[in-house]
Amino acid sequence: MNERKLKKIYRLGVMRCSLVIFSLLLGTGAFSQINRQFEVKTFTNLTDTNSNGIVDDGDVVNFTVRVENTGNITLNSLVLTSTFLGLDSSAINLSGGINYANSSESNGSGILIAGEVETYVASYTFSNIDSTGGISLSILGQAISADSQQVSDTSDNGNNSDGNTTNDPNIINGGDAVASIEIDKVFDRFDDVDGDGMYSVGDRLLYIITVNNDGYQDLIAIAPDDALTDQGGRALALTAPFTPPGAVFTSSTYGNISDAGAGNGTTTGTLVVGETVFYSAVYTLDQTAIESGRVNNCLTAQANVFSTGALVTDSIDSCVENDIPHVTDLNTTKVASILDNNNNGVNDVGDTIVYDIFIENQGNVTISNLDFTENITNANGGG
Repeated sequence: MNERKLKKIYRLGVMRCSLVIFSLLLGTGAFSQINRQFEVKTFTNLTDTNSNGIVDDGDVVNFTVRVENTGNITLNSLVLTSTFLGLDSSAINLSGGINYANSSESNGSGILIAGEVETYVASYTFSNIDSTGGISLSILGQAISADSQQVSDTSDNGNNSDGNTTNDPNIINGGDAVASIEIDKVFDRFDDVDGDGMYSVGDRLLYIITVNNDGYQDLIAIAPDDALTDQGGRALALTAPFTPPGAVFTSSTYGNISDAGAGNGTTTGTLVVGETVFYSAVYTLDQTAIESGRVNNCLTAQANVFSTGALVTDSIDSCVENDIPHVTDLNTTKVASILDNNNNGVNDVGDTIVYDIFIENQGNVTISNLDFTENITNANGGG
């Protein structure tokens, strides 16, 4: 085999090998699209220095700025720039600017690999609040991706319960309560456990409960309290895997709250400003509740301020009412049997016809004052 032919075979082999490697890289996502993005969230925590329960001069607000690389490429040279204004649009200054605190990785500040979170802090002491009316803080983050592209994001206040999930500033109004929660309860669904198509004993009513920290201070010891009654005013108990039964924790928006593991429904962790914690509540129908025609579900909740232990409470504006449709359905069955009194094996004069009548309540409520009328005729229509 001559040298030219060997070179050709070599080139073909290299080309095939390259194609195989390229295909393998495609399969592993090595050539997937570059995603250059990060997210800035700013959380508020206020110190009520004079303990009067309202936002006023002398109170100190501490901001925690969380920057997360939500893309798939390293970001460098992160710069955070604040727009800090009074609610009268006057320019004001943070106390000492924005300062690096820590990172989820060991990189230096301002360098974020994919998935990394850096935390920064800032603070402000209120003054002249009667004139400014309060404050508004927005932070612009800017960085350069590893492939030299400009990337930016404007901060969100971390409170998605207000319907605004992006680029909304942290606003504190003078005169507001420093600590507050907003609770809600909605009917989730009816669980027809026995599949009979109606509300019956053992079926379940399921609810979703939310507790949102809509104040300016971090909270702990979140405790929702369900109060259920039927239409007759009888107190009802939830169904839960602990005693006394109550609402069951499911999740929180930033993962700061978790089940305490005590087996009694309590939670642990700090509910930061803007965060929402979610619970489920289940009531299993009994016959008395069905007969009453309605389940009324009210809710209160309480929490404690992390820094002071001060109690914060709220109740829903109106109870959740679940009407229980009444189904009245009777099924009547009549079975005849003949007594052959003369034992001649023939149905004839002197034999007795015995009727067994079965009346079944196939509905979901008690039926009283039952009455029925029998009409017996012969084959010719005579009585």
